[in-house]
Amino acid sequence: MGRAMQALRIQDVVKLLRDEVERVGSQSEFARQKGVERSLINKVLQGERLPTSRLCRALGLEWVLVSRAGPSDSVAEVDIVTFQEFIRALRMQINKAGGLAAWGRQFGIDRSHLSSVLHKRRAPDRRIIAALNLAEVLVDAHDSRFPRSRRPYITARRKHARWKKKPRISMRGFSAHEV
Repeated sequence: MGRAMQALRIQDVVKLLRDEVERVGSQSEFARQKGVERSLINKVLQGERLPTSRLCRALGLEWVLVSRAGPSDSVAEVDIVTFQEFIRALRMQINKAGGLAAWGRQFGIDRSHLSSVLHKRRAPDRRIIAALNLAEVLVDAHDSRFPRSRRPYITARRKHARWKKKPRISMRGFSAHEV
């Protein structure tokens, strides 16, 4: 699989946001520079809202797929899955199940949706990610360990945040006891 990187928790993102706001001087200035709403920044800093994907991108963060590790006490290092590795794993599982329809029935996923994911017209949903024993985490795209030559499967295409509703959970697909 890909290279290991540090997965970020919600608290890490809020601290990074707080540091960036302090660096530029104010919430309003940060909002103007990054093209995000000041009220969103304020709500995230006050703990009233979760950071959205757009705000995370403004901070230089990216959602990526990672191979799911066993339960651990921290979010430590994660192995990023590249796009080719994701597609290869999905095709292997589909072939093992006997085809698109069979694999889709096994996990409750529509065959046409699955086909769209395979043909790169649609991002995978949570069921596909979970079925492949992967998770989606937030990492710092500016980290020197971020693989430039082996581009990870970046999944930040949707407008809204992908955090679970409870702020104490840091990675989609992992329970609070695993992070």
